[in-house]
Amino acid sequence: IYYSLFYGVGLWLFSFLKPFEKGNSIFYRYLLFPAIFVLIEWIRSLGVFGNPTGSLGYSQTAFPMFLHLGSLLGVFGISFFCILVNVCFYQLMKNANNTKKRNYITLFLIAIFVAVFSWGIFWSSFNQNYANTHDIPKVKLALIQPNHEQKVKLDSSKRTFIRNNYFDLTYEALESKPSLVFWPETITPALNLENKRFTKKLKKFYRK
Repeated sequence: IYYSLFYGVGLWLFSFLKPFEKGNSIFYRYLLFPAIFVLIEWIRSLGVFGNPTGSLGYSQTAFPMFLHLGSLLGVFGISFFCILVNVCFYQLMKNANNTKKRNYITLFLIAIFVAVFSWGIFWSSFNQNYANTHDIPKVKLALIQPNHEQKVKLDSSKRTFIRNNYFDLTYEALESKPSLVFWPETITPALNLENKRFTKKLKKFYRK
């Protein structure tokens, strides 16, 4: 409910702008709504409870050529692209009887996809060529991800148990001598780094 408020309030305020009644302005008809949508996603990611999870850009994980756009603009840039494409399709349907406008919009859509795919092909080829021509050292990683039920995570009396579980799993992972160990960003729904007992144990663990 908390995260949905950002979209609800943001789009409600957007409705007062009446962007599609501003004549032939390209900004209002095509760019304003994607920009505001991305602004909402960005604001939603800020603060103590901020979280970019669920951002529209993550919906393109199955399409690597689109994902390469993230190397330039990040996940919010991919969100902007998704909304922009949908706005173009909306304009196509709205101007179905206007051949001239329909052709312009179609060309604009083609240009967008060509630009995105061209960047994806270039970036993919660049990375592949770099990997083939450079001696890139291999790094062994350890990803620590226990499986705790949500009701256990939300039980404040279980937080010490959960934190200790991460330490135990990490000790097991260290047997394979990884170069880096990754923990999730939020191991418990609390300000873990402000917990002195936990940070003291974490520092002691790191020195080992």
